[in-house]
Amino acid sequence: MKMKYCAVVCLVLFLAGCKVTVKDTDDRISIKSFSMEDSYGHWYDLYDQDVVKDISPAIHGGRFDVEWHTHSRDREHYATLRLSHDRYGHDSIRIWDDICGVDGSECSRNTEDLSCHFTMDLYMSCGIIGDPFPNHPEVYVGNMLPYLPKQLYLVLETCDKSAKHCDSEYHAIELL
Repeated sequence: MKMKYCAVVCLVLFLAGCKVTVKDTDDRISIKSFSMEDSYGHWYDLYDQDVVKDISPAIHGGRFDVEWHTHSRDREHYATLRLSHDRYGHDSIRIWDDICGVDGSECSRNTEDLSCHFTMDLYMSCGIIGDPFPNHPEVYVGNMLPYLPKQLYLVLETCDKSAKHCDSEYHAIELL
């Protein structure tokens, strides 16, 4: 009995000394951070996603900013920003999208900064900070707003090139 116990202990110690490497084969894209600045200039991180942020067309021209960082084994990925009735992006309106990581695309890095605005006429648009604004056409969001103020969600979704693997995050917002 002592001999079997000793053999098992020696085997465990021997294996503990071996260096075993496991290749990371997870090709899925993931959103590492998603931050947002409301109309009042307050920044919120991903852990604040359920805190309602105010966006008003009467303050700073309705401007609000979003910023995110993704991790992907592939450089190229698709990103979209949507206004939605729920945190999952169902029944939503796309206000910005691009194929990121492609030379010449607006979002050519894994960290993106968008400057967006919400107008008195109930339009939204976003564009990469530092580029001529707006880069994308304004999108009418009035159909989602039977009244104001209205609480909605700003949903970021990123997908790999094949669209097999996607990740999404959200921020609760109130349009005033």
